[in-house]
Amino acid sequence: MNELYLPNGYEHTNFQNFDLIYEGIKSKGIYLLEYDDTYLKDAFVTQLAEKFINKGSHVLIVQKEQPSCSMKDIILSRMLFRQNPHNFTSIAEIEHEAVELLSSSFQSQVDSLIINTEIVFPQSKQPHDCLQLISQSLDQNPEIKFIIWDSNTKYFLSSNLIPVLSRITFKYKIPVLITSKISVGKFFNQDVFLPAYLPFSLYLHSDHPNLFSRSNLKDVAYEFQLDVRTTSNKKLRSYFTFRPASAYCQEG
Repeated sequence: MNELYLPNGYEHTNFQNFDLIYEGIKSKGIYLLEYDDTYLKDAFVTQLAEKFINKGSHVLIVQKEQPSCSMKDIILSRMLFRQNPHNFTSIAEIEHEAVELLSSSFQSQVDSLIINTEIVFPQSKQPHDCLQLISQSLDQNPEIKFIIWDSNTKYFLSSNLIPVLSRITFKYKIPVLITSKISVGKFFNQDVFLPAYLPFSLYLHSDHPNLFSRSNLKDVAYEFQLDVRTTSNKKLRSYFTFRPASAYCQEG
């Protein structure tokens, strides 16, 4: 698909695939990803994390609660789909024993992704305790080169965490992607500019709510959009396809 989209002031973004998204955010800095559908977000950020791991990095994920399906489930279902798109176990049916259905090369990819991903659940909801946990994780594992922090935009802004988090990104030369349910109108209001500390902000959305409820339908795919807004108030958009049964996001 990936065609020029002109209405409402949107231009086509350079983020036409996950390789280019990786190139866009691999340098240090704070990035915000807002979303409507949690399952789509989990699939998207997990696949983005795969790009960092495949480039030789480790990934730290800070989760505020246990998701409906684990990262291992998402990775396994995606590998089963990649191995055989015409006959795979959907994520709604998946069991960890399904790894035995993979060839040795795909099994090694699953193992690598899981081994190189660290998931932490903060014991405290205090924001500075979360930051301390992030710093401890980075000190213990210098191979971590990407952080995904499942947070809340309003909570994040009201807690005045920016100076501390900015020092962390500078000290460790690492990007932090904060994910949050959509809460502000920055993508729809021409007069709203991004804060200077954000190189750009992203909005992930689909016209199909509750995509996890469709995760047993193997022959269904839905279009979703990744909207980008820059500090110069430029708005960009790319289209992707999402296959809920395999938690797989693909270009076009």
